[in-house]
Amino acid sequence: MLAPICPFITEKIFLSLHEGVSQTSSKTFSKNKQPLSIHLQPFPTADPKKIHPKLESQMAVIQQLSETLNAARAAAKIKLRWPLTSADIATTPEKKQSLKSALQSLRTVLENITNIQSISVVDRVTGQSFQSGDIKILLGQPLMDEALIRELVRQIQELRKQANLKVDESILLYLKTDPTTQRLLESRKADLLAGVNASTLSFTLPNKKGALEFDGRRVEIGFERKAR
Repeated sequence: MLAPICPFITEKIFLSLHEGVSQTSSKTFSKNKQPLSIHLQPFPTADPKKIHPKLESQMAVIQQLSETLNAARAAAKIKLRWPLTSADIATTPEKKQSLKSALQSLRTVLENITNIQSISVVDRVTGQSFQSGDIKILLGQPLMDEALIRELVRQIQELRKQANLKVDESILLYLKTDPTTQRLLESRKADLLAGVNASTLSFTLPNKKGALEFDGRRVEIGFERKAR
């Protein structure tokens, strides 16, 4: 259905997906049994057997919860890329069962898109909570070590961009920080290297490109383009 709007992209995707596929009795396939073009395929029709009203309803609930949880984050000034330990959700008795049902089926989806480790529907929440309509939310604590890693990756990516490095160009990464933070970064070395396309990480600073100040910690950043 996207083909009329994005003809070239959909054609590329179609041919890639059908590489090696053969059919013997179709005008949409060439003599060597390869698909000719997505634009020669019959227009798709809905399959009633694949329509799942209950799942669609549950996904609508998950979408609403996601928007409300993100609003709670914004109110608490907690960025989406900072993981949270938990979130407790309370609502009216009439709505509680639909929330529980949606979470039972799609809990992992909601936890992934909101970057929260554990989400629960509870009878009531206490403490400093966020309210939107008939939904009340109590957020858990940010995982600051994990948040530091994500902020550092973002900062290095921004510095790469300022240095006019291409996405596929690898770097030699240099960091300088306090001993406690260094131990954390060493334990997450693989994630850092993958996140910024670096081949090596050294805790020396032959050059300085910038720094990250986060949660009372400072990490100075340097790098150079890896020789081909």
